[in-house]
Order: sequence, then structure tokens, then C-alpha cells
Amino acid sequence: DELTFALPTAYKDDETNLLASSKELEFREFLCASGATEELVRLLVGLAEVPTKPEDPIAFLRATFDSQDLPEMVSGRKREDVPALLAENDALVERVAGLSSRLEEAYGKLDAIDAQAASGVIDTLLGSGAHASEAVEGGLDIAKLYTALSSRFPAPGEDAESPPWVDGPALAGSVTPDGLSSWAKSTFGHRAAPLGVDLPTLGRCADAAEAVEIDDAMATGLHAACVALTEYIYVDEAAE
Repeated sequence: DELTFALPTAYKDDETNLLASSKELEFREFLCASGATEELVRLLVGLAEVPTKPEDPIAFLRATFDSQDLPEMVSGRKREDVPALLAENDALVERVAGLSSRLEEAYGKLDAIDAQAASGVIDTLLGSGAHASEAVEGGLDIAKLYTALSSRFPAPGEDAESPPWVDGPALAGSVTPDGLSSWAKSTFGHRAAPLGVDLPTLGRCADAAEAVEIDDAMATGLHAACVALTEYIYVDEAAE
């Protein structure tokens, strides 16, 4: 099985010759991997860019092979070591995989810390009885929680634009303990967008025994947190 190449005219006369043999494909891959193809293209571009075409192009190619005496378009270009680049790429891919694994491990530790911190606040909210749901056993009533919070919100200024908690829809519904945990993670966890208020602050603001002053920024954050809580309202599918 000898390595053969079809002449250019054969490609035009017979389209079936466009199909390369396995030997030819293997040789082409060898030329690309070794950088020979890039060097040949460099020489041909140099020949095309010279102001005056040489009488003997073959002699020109021989004379300029592996030299820098070529037009500015191609001169000075560093010849890439393709195998070395592939090896470097493999090493970088492996490094990225390792760093991604370490990042996910760190995220897991932060999730555990967030869950532990949130559990204390959730237990307080559920254990106080002030926000207990009558519809869901052991659950929290969003309307009761929001009423306790909004009663401390500052009055909007006469000339200022109405804050979101003034004209917003009424917040109601019940959430299970599991729903509260999911809400705490998505709303206050380390991956969540900042609201300007954290979960412990919400817990203190909801406690009537705590003397907490709420400004406009805190009120906006607390309102947004309660709106997010409505996404976790418990629905008794069996009762529907």
C-alpha cells in the first residue's frame, strides 16, 4: 500500500478522488503534528507576498526555508512546538480538574457552615410560637413573620419614592422546616446575592423582645427575603 497523491487536475476531473486513503490521512496528520505544514504555508505565503515574483520559485523556497528573510506578515513568527503545546494543554486540563474538585470541596464545607448557622435561627423562629402556622404542623406562617418584621419598618418619606414594602402584594402562606432550610441556603448562603441583611439579623428583627432599629436598607432586604420565602410555600397536593 504505497503512499500516493492525486494530481490537482484529477481533483477537478473526478470528485471521487477527493476521498483520501488512510495512508494519506495519516501522513497529513504527521505533517500537521510535526509543524511541517505550518512551515510550508509560511514559505508559500512568503512567496505570494514578495513584490517581485522570482523566476525560479523552487530556488526561492529552498533559499528561504527556515529563514527570517520573508515579508513582515510572516517573518519573526515563532514556530510552535505542537506536541509540547498538546502536553501543556493536557497538564492545564488536569490542573483545572483538580482545582475544580478542591473548589467544590470548599463549597461543601461552606454549605455545612451555613446550614449549621441557619439551623439555630430557624429553630428560634419555629420554637417561639409567634410565627407558628395553623395550616402546616411544625411550619411557619409567612404572614405572621412579615407582620412582625414590617411593624418595625420606617415610615416612607413624603417626597421619596415609595419603598417596595409599601405597594407590594400581601405575603401569606406556610412553609415547612425543610422549606425554611432551603430558603435560608438559597437566600442567605455564601452563593446567594447579598440582600443587605443576614439571617441572624432577620431573626432578631422578628423577635419582639429584641430592640432593633430597622432603616430603609434593612427593610428592603427583609422584605426581599420574605418575598423569596413565598417560593417555598407548602402545598398539600393530596388536598387538591
